[in-house]
Amino acid sequence: MPAPSLQTGWEHHQAGRLREAEAMYRQILAANPNDGDALHLLGLLAHQTGNDSAAVQLLQRAIELLPDRSDFHNNLGNVLREAGQLQQALASFDRAIAVQPHFYEGLFNRGQALLKLMRGAEALRDLREATRLHPDSLDARRALAEALLMTGQYAEAIELFRQVIRSTPATAHAHYNLGVALDRSGRRDEAIPEYERALRLDPKLAQAHFNLGACLVMGMDVRPALEHFRRADRITPMPMARDMLLHFQHHLPETDPRDLFEQHVQWARDFADSLRSTLRPHQNNRDPSRRLRVGYVSRDFRRHSVAHFIEPLLRAHDRRDVEVFCYADEFNNDSTTARIRGYDLAWRNITGKSDADVAEIVRAEAIDILVDLAGHSQENRLLVFARKPAPIQVTYLGYPDTTGMRAIDYRLTDAHADPPGMTESLHTERLLRLPDCAWCYRPDDQSPPVEPRDASENITLGSFNVASKINPPLIAMWAEILRATPNARLVLKTGHGLPALAHPQIRAAFDKLGIAADRVELIGYLRDMSEHLRLYNRIDIALDTSPYHGTTTTCEALWMGVPVVTLAGQTHVSRVGVSLLSAVGLGDLAATGRAAYVSIATALARDVPRRTALRRDLRERMRRSPLVDADRFARNVESAYRTMWQHWCETR
Repeated sequence: MPAPSLQTGWEHHQAGRLREAEAMYRQILAANPNDGDALHLLGLLAHQTGNDSAAVQLLQRAIELLPDRSDFHNNLGNVLREAGQLQQALASFDRAIAVQPHFYEGLFNRGQALLKLMRGAEALRDLREATRLHPDSLDARRALAEALLMTGQYAEAIELFRQVIRSTPATAHAHYNLGVALDRSGRRDEAIPEYERALRLDPKLAQAHFNLGACLVMGMDVRPALEHFRRADRITPMPMARDMLLHFQHHLPETDPRDLFEQHVQWARDFADSLRSTLRPHQNNRDPSRRLRVGYVSRDFRRHSVAHFIEPLLRAHDRRDVEVFCYADEFNNDSTTARIRGYDLAWRNITGKSDADVAEIVRAEAIDILVDLAGHSQENRLLVFARKPAPIQVTYLGYPDTTGMRAIDYRLTDAHADPPGMTESLHTERLLRLPDCAWCYRPDDQSPPVEPRDASENITLGSFNVASKINPPLIAMWAEILRATPNARLVLKTGHGLPALAHPQIRAAFDKLGIAADRVELIGYLRDMSEHLRLYNRIDIALDTSPYHGTTTTCEALWMGVPVVTLAGQTHVSRVGVSLLSAVGLGDLAATGRAAYVSIATALARDVPRRTALRRDLRERMRRSPLVDADRFARNVESAYRTMWQHWCETR
């Protein structure tokens, strides 16, 4: 310290005697208003006592007097960062490092500011250097691990998080971050106990409840997951937790459709309806016969079940009638993304943009009809639609139910999935039923040929749906089919499920019903699509799940020559199979009750000639059906859009 009086003030400051320290600093400044060190320390004291505006002024004045003090710039950056002024803080850290290039505190703090700004690659550079300068700093290693996590370098992040946890008293956030790194690297069975440890240390960590729930839905029983989503929502009301609650209640046989409808409406009340105050009149040209501007919003323009059904429409749209826009939250872009982008359409990357900003983009482009392809599935963009950026808004494909939102006008479906008079009261949208079928399937390019099955072999039943769609009443029906067909066995491939969680639950359920373990084969996720589809060459009959029907899985089975037996319910989620089977002329395989489901499956197992013929002819039958006729489907959708548009023009 340059003067004894300043040293005394600093000793008071360090001891927590802030009043005495302030008096000493002010005494020094009364004698010399340009004492940069006193201004600096008084600025730090002002920050400690909650007077950040004074702190900033004092630190800036100190820097004017002593511009080459890296610690002054660093401390101003810290005050600005804690006040939420991240860009200004970053500029201060930049100046600190410019003065002293290998300044640990400046590098560390700039790295933390960059993390808050979601600029992970830049943060990683600074934090690697800070860790090199101070390899024993646990704070630096923790921050470096967060940067590695943000940039997708999970293996190194996992090791660093574990080092931090071993070296310091356990914290909820340390276990949570380790859980996230394990989760994102596909090691969900290891992530679950880390989330649980985080919640034991901090039961109010909402995001840990949410992430744990997202792992647990990979099991057969989604009820524990739903409880964690509820807890997350109670702690911090968040649309994404409520979305997951809504979505996964469809998997439970006991869910009451009327109660679930009210929950959808409540979601809209809590998160969407308040945005109606931002609505503005639409200036779209009201010519009822002009070319329409249609936008599709999704994060699934990639290898995903949604893409199997939206890609044919995007390709086959008549560009003389429709100008197509894709608003894409780009997520794991792949060859499917590249193929879709190659069609005659306008592509807009909305990744990282706020819902409000996306709504303004849509409005500025004068979109006439905006189509949601996600509903309440994870990471949706419903709050874009809540702002009503287009005069007509539609939900389709990605979610098997209403959105509950007044801002969405229509839901596309068909008369098999939503028979007239059956489900209208469960929707806030008007149901617009397409002719033929509400789906058009694009078979995978990697589809292997259908191989014939030896009719003299034992029967192999199969279901390749995710584990969360499997439940005790469904297993009871499958067990009854196995008992009635002694030469049959069942192959369950649990999709993107978590085998370590789901498979023991499934095995225990069959064991309880007296089905020997060797009659049920369990297979986990297969990344290679051709390998996945080739499994169907082992299957004679596919068994659909209930109440949540398969969509992509049903189409894949049919394409691979495997007939599917489904159980028709009273809501859309349990009638998709009826629509898909009807589209290929197999409506008789849709049962109207549990006994009929068992009866149809066992009868088909005995009917060798029919199974042989279906295996031989089903792929060609699909090719000739509305289910894969993209041009026919596109004309049906365009006709629906024109009906919506003309109605809007007439009534506005």
